[in-house]
Amino acid sequence: MTGTLVLSLFGGGIYCVIAGFFLTFSFAELIETRNSSRFSAALAVVSALFWPVALAVATLAALMMRPKAGPVLRPQARTSAASQPAERLAA
Repeated sequence: MTGTLVLSLFGGGIYCVIAGFFLTFSFAELIETRNSSRFSAALAVVSALFWPVALAVATLAALMMRPKAGPVLRPQARTSAASQPAERLAA
């Protein structure tokens, strides 16, 4: 019983600390972009309270915006200094 209470308080504390970071950075971005309305402030508070959902949505959005990988280049053959002509070594 006591262990569960301690773990619950510890987990709740960590959740609140992370929510505080989300709220702080959200309001800092609103102030920096000068886009502070009541609606955007309310969205910042909601996203701070539900930060795991906001983090998952932001991660998915970033992954969807990432450019597609191009073709894989073939590795070039390595040559030793002994097999190259003297002119190329001098340059």
